[in-house]
Amino acid sequence: MIQCIKFSKNSIDTEGIVKFAKHTGLLDLFLKINDLESYLVGVEVGLDINARKNRSGHTFEDIVGKFLADTIKDYHNFSLKKEDTIAFDRTKRWDYVIYKNEEPKIFFECNFYNSSGSKSIEVANAYVDLQHQINDANYDFIWVTDGQGWKKMSKSLKEVSSGINYIFNFNMLTKHLKKFLV
Repeated sequence: MIQCIKFSKNSIDTEGIVKFAKHTGLLDLFLKINDLESYLVGVEVGLDINARKNRSGHTFEDIVGKFLADTIKDYHNFSLKKEDTIAFDRTKRWDYVIYKNEEPKIFFECNFYNSSGSKSIEVANAYVDLQHQINDANYDFIWVTDGQGWKKMSKSLKEVSSGINYIFNFNMLTKHLKKFLV
C-alpha cells in the first residue's frame, strides 16, 4: 500500500501520521524509547561513524588511483580504468585495471582498515579465490591494503598472504609498481 502524507505548517494530517507510525512500527519503537532526543542523536552519531569509515576507504582508493594514473602516464601503450567490470568465474568490479595495448594486464583492489574485524578477513579470503582465477588467465593481481586495523589482524593477514601473490601497502606499491609495467 502506498500512501502520501503531506507535511506543512498550515495543515497537519495528525490521523494519517499516527496511522502511518502505527502500521510501520514507529509508534511501538517510540513507546520503548525513554529519551527520544538521545536515541535520535545516537542514530545520527552511528550513521556518521559509518560515513567516516566509507570516506577513509574511498579516500585511500582515490590516492592509489592518482598514483597509478601519474605513474603510467610515462608508459606508452598503458592505460588505466577505474571501476572496470571484468568477468572470470564470476563478474567482478575491480577498483582499477591497468591495460597494456588495450588488453587487461594488472587488476587492483584497494582497502583501508582503521580497525580490525571479520569483514577484512572475509575480503582477504575472497581475494585468494580471485587470485586463483587471475593466475589461470595469466594476469597480475595486486591487493593494496593499509591502515591501523591490520596491526591487530597481522596473524590473519599472514595466513591469507600465501594465497595472494602481491599484497602491498601504499608505500610498497610506490616502490614496486614499475616492475609490473613491462
